[in-house]
Amino acid sequence: MYRFQSYLKDKLIGGLLKFLKQGISPQKLALAISIGFLVGIFPILGTHTALSMLVIYLFRLNPASIFLITNLAFPLFFVFVIPFVRLGENIFNEQHIAISIESVYKMMNLGFLNAIETLGMTLVYAFTGWLVFSIPAGLVLYFLSLRPLRSLGKMKSEKILT
Repeated sequence: MYRFQSYLKDKLIGGLLKFLKQGISPQKLALAISIGFLVGIFPILGTHTALSMLVIYLFRLNPASIFLITNLAFPLFFVFVIPFVRLGENIFNEQHIAISIESVYKMMNLGFLNAIETLGMTLVYAFTGWLVFSIPAGLVLYFLSLRPLRSLGKMKSEKILT
C-alpha cells in the first residue's frame, strides 16, 4: 500500500505540480482535469484525439494536461459506454438493444464507418447519455479538483514544495 501511495504522490501530485510550476493557473488545470476526464470517457471510440484538439483550441488549455487526463480516464470508457447507451435509450423511451463491449470491439475492427452504419441510433443514445451525465459530472469534477489545486498552487508559491 505504501508503494502505491508513494507512486500516486510522485506521479499524480508531482505531475500536477509541474503544470502549476509552468504557470498554468489552478482554474485552468481544474478545467483541464474535468474536461479531459469527460473527453476520455466519450462513448464514441476513435474520436478522443480530435475532441482533445478541439477542447485545447476552444478553451486555450495546455495540450499536455488534456492528453494526460484523457489518457488516464480512457480505460473508464469501457465502464461507462453501456450505461451511457442505456441512459440514452431511457431518455428516448426506446427498448434496450442487446449490446456488449465485445460486439462493439468487433465492429470497430471491421472499420469505423462500418461500426457507425451498424450501430446507428445506438451512437446517438450513447452520446445523449454522455451529454446528460457530463454536464453535472464536469461541474462536480471542476469544483472538487479546484480546491486541492489551489492549495498546491499556494504551496508552490510559498516554496514549501520543490
